[in-house]
Amino acid sequence: MGLILHVFRRRIDGGRAGIGQLRGRGLHVLHFGVLASLLTTGPAAAQFTLEPDWARRPDADEISRQYPKLAVALAVEGRALMSCDVTATGGLESCVVQEETPKGFGFGAAALRMSRSFEMRPGIGVRRGAPYGAVRIPITFRLPPVEQPPPPKPLSTGGKALAARLVASADPAPGFVAHYEAEAAKLEAPTPGLAPETGAEAAKAMRAAAKAKAPALRQAFGEALAARLSEAELAQFVAFAESDVGRRWFAGDPVLREKHLRLNREQQQRLREEARKVLCRSHDCASAPPAEPVLRPDGPSGRITAADPDAPLPYVPWSQRPTASDTLAAWPISGLFGIAGHAVSACTLGLQGAPEECVLTHESPKGLGVGAAAERLIARYRVAPEFLPPGVGKRVSISAHFPAGPLPRPATTAAPTSTTRFALARRLIELQSQRMEEATDHEALAGLRTRLEPLEPGLRREAEAALLSARDATRPELIDGRAQIIAEAFDEEALRRILRFEEAMGPVLQRAATGSDPELKAISLAVGEAVAAAARESFCKTRDCQAPVFTQPLPPTAASPDPSTRNP
Repeated sequence: MGLILHVFRRRIDGGRAGIGQLRGRGLHVLHFGVLASLLTTGPAAAQFTLEPDWARRPDADEISRQYPKLAVALAVEGRALMSCDVTATGGLESCVVQEETPKGFGFGAAALRMSRSFEMRPGIGVRRGAPYGAVRIPITFRLPPVEQPPPPKPLSTGGKALAARLVASADPAPGFVAHYEAEAAKLEAPTPGLAPETGAEAAKAMRAAAKAKAPALRQAFGEALAARLSEAELAQFVAFAESDVGRRWFAGDPVLREKHLRLNREQQQRLREEARKVLCRSHDCASAPPAEPVLRPDGPSGRITAADPDAPLPYVPWSQRPTASDTLAAWPISGLFGIAGHAVSACTLGLQGAPEECVLTHESPKGLGVGAAAERLIARYRVAPEFLPPGVGKRVSISAHFPAGPLPRPATTAAPTSTTRFALARRLIELQSQRMEEATDHEALAGLRTRLEPLEPGLRREAEAALLSARDATRPELIDGRAQIIAEAFDEEALRRILRFEEAMGPVLQRAATGSDPELKAISLAVGEAVAAAARESFCKTRDCQAPVFTQPLPPTAASPDPSTRNP
């Protein structure tokens, strides 16, 4: 649990959030360019002529989310050709996969999932219930190149010997194998369109590859660190790492790791509760859902309509509407502060099935941007084509509900240890926290500001200030919790020895680790690629994994940012 292990663990765990997931904008797990074109085909194409004019296509975040997780794990590129009908509202329907290369990785299924995010600008030739024509959309799934790490700095004979002893006694890349174990378990989980035996075989290949490549990563990390220390500093580091206390300190006990993870989860809930208190001192955060419309049977048909004939239609068959992730992204207050929000808008249904001329009729709570968030979501709505002719020009009601999420649970309290042990452990945790605060706070603040972007500037500043205030208020409690865990695991003499080591060597190791950060990142990327390649080689012995041949270079789009955030 030493300082250098915390730094290295952040490099491994922070570099890859999990297969096919994101950790905020600019922290994509894997990226690829999408090259989408269309050709009108089929009988309807001769009757209705359309130019390939997209009003909306999948953005970089959705593209990254939809990359098949099996293909991500094995670093496989692919292509899918999807055929769809374009409806009178510009959306896609009746999509089928015509081609998929290579098969069995889920590229076709990923293309189908993205079909709802394609929308064409409607042209002329609207007719009742008839599509504009057919489109064929080839989607290319590609991975950006990964830069190879620079050659290692030369070490003296003594330095090499000390680096080898360091790697043998203190793993400089803790959590590497455990990370891939967790990723393998995800592959084994039931996945639509993926046979269970396929996921199990891929998981087995990944576990074996990670274990085989772990020594190379540890050795490379150890030598990179050793090159930034003097031989005397390295000798002092090795002497402590080889002691019984040092081995325990650097062992990365899974029980202690789980306790720290549980504490972090509890503290996140406490932070949200505290931030909500701060924000709600200047805002009324009480939310009230809109009143249900008064309905009545409509004559002999028995159809239920609004009692007020001039009221907007309360129920409309939508063919497209915002997803849960769209809703959470539009109003981050709900997830970050646990505050529920409700909004209702009355809109006129336009010629192409999109809501127009919208007026906000209900907003709760007020002053926190609920109405503006609802307005952003309205752009995601499109009415079902069969409702388009009778619905054009009518007023419709659109509701937006932002869930508050689960309420915070009380933190677990442990029996206190002796005062002396706790004081030593707390001093130890404070030292580590002070050294890591600047880097970790910078990363966290950048992610927070990205998440708060949808809010108007004044509210964005208020929300950020509330969260930072809550962080500062809950930080002592978090340090106490971590100190309690350490105090329970080590006796007083061991804590004194660890503290002496951290006071003497902590700043030196911190500087060395920070200075070599780009190199360590490049090393971890290269080893992550090696793991994927080894797993792919094993997995593909009995399967056709041949990727398509790409003739065009990967476009420098937002979907393909800096590849340094990829693996592992």
